[in-house]
Amino acid sequence: AKLTKYLMEEVKRRHKVDVSGRPKVVAKLRVQAEKAKKALSHATEFTVECDGLVDGEDFEATITRARLEELCAPIFKQCLDIVAKALKDCKMAKGDIHDVVLVGGSSRIPKVRRSVSDFFNGKELNCTMNPDEAIAVGAAIQAAILSRGEAQQAERLRDVVLMDVVPLSLGVDVDNGRFDALVPRNHTIPHKATKEFSTFEDYQSEVTVCVYEGERPLVKHNRLLGEFDLEGITRAKKGIPSIVVTFDVDA
Repeated sequence: AKLTKYLMEEVKRRHKVDVSGRPKVVAKLRVQAEKAKKALSHATEFTVECDGLVDGEDFEATITRARLEELCAPIFKQCLDIVAKALKDCKMAKGDIHDVVLVGGSSRIPKVRRSVSDFFNGKELNCTMNPDEAIAVGAAIQAAILSRGEAQQAERLRDVVLMDVVPLSLGVDVDNGRFDALVPRNHTIPHKATKEFSTFEDYQSEVTVCVYEGERPLVKHNRLLGEFDLEGITRAKKGIPSIVVTFDVDA
């Protein structure tokens, strides 16, 4: 997207035409941007050529690897922020990582590889797996584990340990629309969590329990998964009745 936007700005600068409202032109530039990104993974510059792009006029622009790295610098930083957050979530240090496996076609970009290696204090990256196939391989391994296949296949997967986790925190709506998480994000499953609540008004005989997933402190910013009415509560002053909520996550 960054490179496509740059090409659109170049067209506007050279031809004095804003092509943002021309879907076909933008589509052509997007194709060229993708070609440039791939080419600049092994070359230092790439020339974009589009015949008759704008009102019959040709467009040509040379993009260097340095310019690509400059344009995508915020994205590269975001990638490292995600890696840092992943380490923090699983309570691991950089030195605890045995191998850093690159996934996705964009991981071929030299700047991405240098940045990730530098992040892990110069650690050599594991480039033995095709980054375009890595996710598919992982999915195939997961499918094999779940299918409990033949003995030969089971033997090959004997040393593979896969720990499933909850991608987002699970919790309920409490007083004033606050989100109270019972199962934190990235917690391994299966997992069972129980918490005691009470009524928020005097002499309540029923409450609506709303289940949400998300990380925001207010439920309105999280995703509602479902709700149900709990009836038959003994009438009493608020805070006295005991309402026990249990989350049992198995998959």
